Amino acid sequence: MSARYTLSGSDLEVQAGYDFRRTASFTIGPYVGMNVGSYTHFRERADWRRGDADIDLAYWGRATHEWVVLGARGTFTTASW
Repeated sequence: MSARYTLSGSDLEVQAGYDFRRTASFTIGPYVGMNVGSYTHFRERADWRRGDADIDLAYWGRATHEWVVLGARGTFTTASW
């Protein structure tokens, strides 16, 4: 027996960062990313019963999720011939 669950909805992602050049071939800098989304539909497919379950989450209340990512980014480049 198995089941497959699918959630669908909308998602918005924003990323930003800045590189500080340390040498001619090396940069490093801060990075921030933010993601906001909302699930609007749930679907269940199960092989042990007939039919699928489709649920519009507008009736059950939508769940909004947020992610914030902070970090550092570095790059290294070699000479181009």
